[in-house]
Amino acid sequence: MINQYFLPLNIEKKDIFKPNWIRPYNGKVKWKNINYVKSIFSDYFFDKLNSIKEIEGTIIFNKMYHENPIDAHTDIYVYNNKVIFIPYGLNIVFDDNKDMKSKMCWYSTKNETNEQQISWSIGNTPYINYSIKDLILQEEQYFGNGIALVRTDVPHAIFSGKKFRTCISIRFKNYDGGWENGYNLFNNAFNQ
Repeated sequence: MINQYFLPLNIEKKDIFKPNWIRPYNGKVKWKNINYVKSIFSDYFFDKLNSIKEIEGTIIFNKMYHENPIDAHTDIYVYNNKVIFIPYGLNIVFDDNKDMKSKMCWYSTKNETNEQQISWSIGNTPYINYSIKDLILQEEQYFGNGIALVRTDVPHAIFSGKKFRTCISIRFKNYDGGWENGYNLFNNAFNQ
């Protein structure tokens, strides 16, 4: 049975990164292109990912303390003035919170007619924002240190502890077949 929001992957972080890679600790959200992705990932991991779905780039999120967000968002891109929802991202998380793992929550809207307004992150990536008070919690997953495919085309938010958390979110060039197709592709490649 397919989980509708979350797929942990069976791979060790030591197999993901090049030996000389150093985890970033600055507080900025940054978009990095394919050249950066290739420079940090082991050849094995980069080639395996690219054979599943062609990599476009990555967004690096660094958070200090964000225990109670008031907003959730959906990930999008805009093409020819049309909003296209991004169904998933591949997230690699480093969480310094030993006693409290980060939690990712997914929501549904109470009213499907909510006006969708596009916002832009400080990393210059578009998203649609929602107030959590206007949403209904559907799923939550504790997601500390690890790697997982996460659903991003529904409202979602991260609750993290009081220590530093880094998330490297891989983005792909196409998402044919949506969440279910992505889930099956990554599950077969990493968990079988």
